[in-house]
Amino acid sequence: MNKRAVWILLLLTALVAGVLMYMQHTVHTALGTLNNAVDSSNHSIDSANRHTLDSLNRAHDDIEMKRTELQQRMENDRKDTVNKKP
Repeated sequence: MNKRAVWILLLLTALVAGVLMYMQHTVHTALGTLNNAVDSSNHSIDSANRHTLDSLNRAHDDIEMKRTELQQRMENDRKDTVNKKP
């Protein structure tokens, strides 16, 4: 092989290597952006889940409190009914 062919091959190899490095950088950047988007989405979902769970827990507590109040009223009514009988 003559010197000119060797230089051409070296230049082509360098050009291909440069293109591949640029493609790697582009893919790496795109994956980083995608990863950030997924992290943000997961954070939003976690936040919504926490809010929903808090709301359900408050509703459950309210229901339990109302149930306890109702049981107490029924017990008091039963006692009043028993005590009022002649």
